[in-house]
Amino acid sequence: MTLQALDLVETLTRRVRLLSVEQAQRICCPSGATGKPLAFDWRPLEASGLVGKARLSLRQLVPSAALCTWHPGDEEPDFDALAIHVRSRWSIPPRSVEVLWATPGAAALFGSSAGRLPAMHQREHDLLLADAYVHYRLHQPELARLWRGEDCRPKAGFRIKDPDAFLVDGFGRIERVIESSGRYSLRQLIDFHDYCASERLPYDLW
Repeated sequence: MTLQALDLVETLTRRVRLLSVEQAQRICCPSGATGKPLAFDWRPLEASGLVGKARLSLRQLVPSAALCTWHPGDEEPDFDALAIHVRSRWSIPPRSVEVLWATPGAAALFGSSAGRLPAMHQREHDLLLADAYVHYRLHQPELARLWRGEDCRPKAGFRIKDPDAFLVDGFGRIERVIESSGRYSLRQLIDFHDYCASERLPYDLW
């Protein structure tokens, strides 16, 4: 397995659940963002049974920055304004998107509970989270290396919402929470903030 292939499988098992082919090309072969021919070919991974692929109709946001960054001690965000923006930005039409995900065999190799195509109602949320990960990979790679996705961590518990990702340093300390806000309601935004505030965890909300 090449280093690029290993990178892609690790990303899909331990960092995010879903990547568009375009996102995969951007992180495995950054020159692809310039329109130059891509050197990385993910198709052998599909043939080997490590990666699944499908073409789906999805709305894909490509944010250039987090919607909200908060640290303990900061004032609370304007939740009403955030909720309006979070819901209104999905007015864009869906388009055909090729997506990749890890198979159960790949998840077993990397000690992850991933290994499936996310449920329909989760796909746009997960694609937005993947865009956040791609952003860190390209612009803040030192933070992307700390990224730990939901599927490589123990579950928080019954009826407790697990954050989408943590940035965890080499000593196991959580430096930041990363959350895809998807189509969150006002109540969901407040609940997420209250969880992070109670645990004194800084966060980036996408």
